[in-house]
Amino acid sequence: MRTSVEIEKELQSTHEHLQNAEKRLLEAKKILVQKIEEVFPRFVESVVDSVVSENSTRISKMSEEEIRKMKRELNEAKPKAIQETIQAFSSSDYWLKCESLHVSSGKDPIGYFGVNEEGPLWKMLEAYREPFVLVFAKYALKTDEQSTSGYRLDLTRLAYHFLKDRGLEEFNKSLGKAHREYCETRFKLESWERKLDRAKALEKFSKA
Repeated sequence: MRTSVEIEKELQSTHEHLQNAEKRLLEAKKILVQKIEEVFPRFVESVVDSVVSENSTRISKMSEEEIRKMKRELNEAKPKAIQETIQAFSSSDYWLKCESLHVSSGKDPIGYFGVNEEGPLWKMLEAYREPFVLVFAKYALKTDEQSTSGYRLDLTRLAYHFLKDRGLEEFNKSLGKAHREYCETRFKLESWERKLDRAKALEKFSKA
């Protein structure tokens, strides 16, 4: 069995590795967030277009003045909604959260391939929709009912596929790889800490 001195050396080495792994993870996160922030305004525009398209009957009955007023309110809501959503997404504690090393779920914040669509971290991006839904509702445009083309219009699920189609999948995979390295190292560090406690206890017992 290793001595406490030997384990302390391994612990120090693993701690340094963890610091480097955390730096790589945060850098991968920074790049992914920047890329999402770049395309998010276009995503929001595509959502607005989808809602308008699915409410064509209602739009046809609106006056031009009413349409202009609705567009103005949507445009006014857009910058703040995007900024607050991206800021909350970027500052979340989920980036450094580690689930079980051997059991991965699609509902984990981050998985092998990056931020999971069904996880709580990605769902934070859905917050952008709230002010837009209020504006649409004000002008009697539906956003949550069966659409005319046969599918349920869901503003919260469009984002993942839109961003995936904009070439962000590779950045997300890089994030997933960095996160896995960070978590593996963190679990390893915790293992060495437990071994150190046991070694010190045995040494103390032997000397008594």
